[in-house]
Amino acid sequence: MKPHTISSKNTNRIAQQAKIAALIFAGGRGERMGRVDKAQIEKNGRMLIDIVSQHLRLECDQLYISRQKDQDDLSQFGTVLIDEDEDQGPFAGLVTACKRARKDGFEYLLTSPVDTDVLPDLIGKMLFEVRKPHAVAMIEGKLQPTLSLINLTHIDNIVQLYKNGARSLRAWIEREDVGFLEINGHKFRNFNNLVNPL
Repeated sequence: MKPHTISSKNTNRIAQQAKIAALIFAGGRGERMGRVDKAQIEKNGRMLIDIVSQHLRLECDQLYISRQKDQDDLSQFGTVLIDEDEDQGPFAGLVTACKRARKDGFEYLLTSPVDTDVLPDLIGKMLFEVRKPHAVAMIEGKLQPTLSLINLTHIDNIVQLYKNGARSLRAWIEREDVGFLEINGHKFRNFNNLVNPL
């Protein structure tokens, strides 16, 4: 399927806002960076969790943060959710957050990685405009599995897929009715492979 394409320079008139909660994936161990807690990496004097949470709050009513039980508390930035299964990757955090957000009465869950200091403006509205049960961003042609919008009325298959042993976010993307949002003209970046991100 051809991706729905929007330039990040023209995003002011996107579809109406639904009742959206947001999830920041912040439970990783930072293995490729010497076990650095990426949420607490600083960029221009601000922690990444602060930068990302402030950006997402412009579009959501509730902010969840996926963490492991032995990691530093980040509750000043949002509601911390401890993964139901420890160290099982972002899919575990996604399932935990989907169930919590649906219980809390939200219609959609907007997800974002914590290891970035740059997010597309109005990313939630752009993903909503794709008009599929779920939507995932593609930036300059590259799939971004942690940057997505999930319709919480259609999560039973995602939860079951996790229970059946899937641990990759790509597993649910490949199996569900997903639309892809191609975003051009945006310099998205993360800090996964940088030795010195400051």
